[in-house]
Amino acid sequence: MYKHTWKWTICLLILSLLIPSAAFANAQGSKPELEVKSVQAGLGQSAVVEIVINRPKGLKTFEFTLHYDRDALEIADRDVAQGADVKGWMFEHKVNASGGTVRIAAVHVDGFKSNNPAAIAQLTFKAKKSGVKPFKVTDLKGFVELNTPADMTSKAGTFTVQGVLWTVNVSVDNKATQEVVIDDGHVKRTTIRVDAPNTSRNVRLELEQETMRKIAASGKTLAILTPIGSLEIDPLDLKQLGNSRVEIQIDKANGTEQKPARTIVITADGKLIESFYGKLKLSIPYERANAETNQGIVAYRTTGGQRTIISQSAMLDGQVLIAANEAGTYEIGYNAKTFTDAANHWSKPNIEFAAARNLFHGVGNERFAPDQSVTRGMFVTVLGRMIGIEGAASVNVFQDVSSDAYYAPYIAYANEQGIVNGVGAGKFAPDRQITREEMAIMITRFMHHAKIESPSSNESRPFKDQEAISVWAASSVRQLQSAGILSGKPGGLFDPQGYVTRAEAAKVVRMVLETSLL
Repeated sequence: MYKHTWKWTICLLILSLLIPSAAFANAQGSKPELEVKSVQAGLGQSAVVEIVINRPKGLKTFEFTLHYDRDALEIADRDVAQGADVKGWMFEHKVNASGGTVRIAAVHVDGFKSNNPAAIAQLTFKAKKSGVKPFKVTDLKGFVELNTPADMTSKAGTFTVQGVLWTVNVSVDNKATQEVVIDDGHVKRTTIRVDAPNTSRNVRLELEQETMRKIAASGKTLAILTPIGSLEIDPLDLKQLGNSRVEIQIDKANGTEQKPARTIVITADGKLIESFYGKLKLSIPYERANAETNQGIVAYRTTGGQRTIISQSAMLDGQVLIAANEAGTYEIGYNAKTFTDAANHWSKPNIEFAAARNLFHGVGNERFAPDQSVTRGMFVTVLGRMIGIEGAASVNVFQDVSSDAYYAPYIAYANEQGIVNGVGAGKFAPDRQITREEMAIMITRFMHHAKIESPSSNESRPFKDQEAISVWAASSVRQLQSAGILSGKPGGLFDPQGYVTRAEAAKVVRMVLETSLL
């Protein structure tokens, strides 16, 4: 429980001076409404409760007491976050954990300027007992001016605690196991967070069959967060593991050139699982050297002393992120590639990113030819390299694709998987320059095949030449524009029949690969 701070005392003094014996109507003619949002979480898990004020215009002070079920919900004394819309206000709170109350008061000389809902506080509660737990608001007061109280109302939601306590046995550095609570409160992820020193060498998790069934039945991704690395297993593979007792181990392995490596071992009922239908996403903490660039940092899979570069790997926010469909050992490496004719090019980071992953090669003499057009055969080859189908044995059905051409296995594979079509009359036109709309439809089909979810981070706006986009490509263009993967040209144009340059293709490839890791 808090002691009164000087700010809290001043805040209460100001409010006490303003409170008269009678209530008056809000001068704005509409009642501000304090709303406590409803949330839900699993037993033993946490959720953030947001408190907002609807129609707050003109309101300069407010105070209230929030009551919660202290037997079912737990809040830390200082676990109250000031809302984004009351930054700069004199804001104080007092938690009475034993009584199950939170008192909040705030004052600002100018008050709220609009009637947009105002976020005033966030409280994080941990669920301790199942059921629907109502919130209650009392002692609600607010003022728009001195001696002019606001006729405020309140609406309090509930905290729904679902299910039973999920736990997993965790061992760090082969020591005795301890129970860790599984957090199933997120809409897309089930999370296991392991608290351990950064110097730990390994982490092992033991998930009993019944726990695995629950995780698999949720249809969510399983995220395992540890200080030595984190792992995500997608719902498709969790479904396959759902009837088994599963052990997952993350080990620090011996890397080369002072670069870290991690070994992932997954067993189901004692049987080693090496390949997966979906994606494993591994993240390894890494602090790059001063001479290194993010573009050149890659990951390798190490098998029998041989290293294979992983195209779906990137350095983002202090972590090397890796997407693969196999367990085993993954090592951070540096494979920087530079080109004399790209040194001052707008797409230099994209070119170096794609080249470091061996998706594009130079044209000789340390040149990349960034403004040279890309052919259909070349682009399909890049797509194939992105998912590692080197040496894939496939039969071509196109008359104009020679069996000994470098692009032959990639075109055959892409055609079999529905990523590409021919141009008619049994031909593919591999040496013809690829258009921007052809690239768009190949990319969206590739993402579907590679199970890369397309985010909708941007608003899709029609291009000025929207009518020129072929019907069969229009939805692909919209999808990639909305995902931030594909952009137009100056003047709001898309130029659907324009040819794609190597620099443009490198940028799109980088955007797709980084999307696959998020």
